[in-house]
Amino acid sequence: MAVFRSSNPFRHESERLVAQRLAERLTAPGFVIGNYLLPGRYSGGEIDLVAVLPTSIVAIEVKHWFGRIVRMGASVEFENGYSAPNPFPGLLYKSKFLRSLLVEQKLIDARVPVGSCLVHGPGKLRWPDDVLRNQYVCDIEQAPAQIASGAMLPRGRRNADLSRRELGAIADALAEGTSGADAWRVGHFIIDQELPATAFARQFSGRCTHVRERDVLLRCWEIQPLADEATRVRTLRRFETDAAALARLETKRCRAIPIVYDAFPDPSNFDVFWTAQEFNGTVTLGQERHRFMTERSFRESILGQLDEGLEALRDSGIVHRNLGAEVITISDDGRILIGGLEYSANEDSSTCRRTVAHARRVSPEVVAGAGETTASDLYAAGLMILDLLLPSSDQNEKRLSKIRDRSLRAALSELLDHNPKNRAADLAAVRAALLEWNA
Repeated sequence: MAVFRSSNPFRHESERLVAQRLAERLTAPGFVIGNYLLPGRYSGGEIDLVAVLPTSIVAIEVKHWFGRIVRMGASVEFENGYSAPNPFPGLLYKSKFLRSLLVEQKLIDARVPVGSCLVHGPGKLRWPDDVLRNQYVCDIEQAPAQIASGAMLPRGRRNADLSRRELGAIADALAEGTSGADAWRVGHFIIDQELPATAFARQFSGRCTHVRERDVLLRCWEIQPLADEATRVRTLRRFETDAAALARLETKRCRAIPIVYDAFPDPSNFDVFWTAQEFNGTVTLGQERHRFMTERSFRESILGQLDEGLEALRDSGIVHRNLGAEVITISDDGRILIGGLEYSANEDSSTCRRTVAHARRVSPEVVAGAGETTASDLYAAGLMILDLLLPSSDQNEKRLSKIRDRSLRAALSELLDHNPKNRAADLAAVRAALLEWNA
């Protein structure tokens, strides 16, 4: 029986289940490594599973396909209209890179075979090419026997005879997480470590190689896997266009706005794309609520920088749409960085967004059907400050009535006015009121 390990968190729980099921059903002793990331110099690809057995090593791609495939070319086309990039060329290269890596690290010699295969989950999957299917594809029920027998090795390759010690050494090497010393490249970025994921995407910290090794935060987004090719292309182009628009913010040289912002497809997996922005730490304003409540200088520093950021967005014609305490990070030197710009839109309505990160932050005029403007961001900023001062699910009016300081209550009421024309143009009044306020 094989032992299951995971070197990095899975993008999908279904992949973990397939990995565990495969490990449980393999009769040969060995290891199944989940979600292995090849180091950057080996193309930086991701291998869903690596089976390390006494007779062979196999790189495995997991797909949850079903139905009938009608055509295999650059894309895999299904009878129901769904299409996906052909995974076999990439899988072949990944298995070759994996073999080169293991040989270079002296974990195997050049005679040990490294194969590859595609494993699909439960459900019938009909292929147009039986030769391809028989050589490279198996379902989860067949996979343990076929992989253990060496059926997934390159033609002409003989089974290896790896000892228990060698199996353990290979598994230990593959199960190590990605680090700065063993960096993973994506495009012109180097990933150093994985950070906690958001509700929408995986997150990594790394460096931007084309802007003086600047620290960046990278988010890995999955394009809707069931979308047709045209939809997928439009989705990616939209994010690339938005990234270019956000790059205009660099000309503002605003310290609170990310200097690096980019969007690009994954070089090794075209089901995903990446967004990148400047990174300055993981501590958010939401986590520093106590300091915001008790330290007057800290409050003023945060809101002063936020005011500068909102001005830069306004001058660039960009509406943030997702402003909240959890997207504002604070560095050790007190500088803030406004993140969450992947939900932004152009104020002139040339960019539309259907996705709403937090429904309660949507301003009243947008709920009523009007377009989003920078006044919407000021509403969100006022709501964020109110949430920091009085966290509660009560209506805004009820919470505002509990604020005894008249000037602070008036300033927040102006930011949260239902009529955008009556809102303040900046945070000056709230900042002045908070300079005199004590918790």
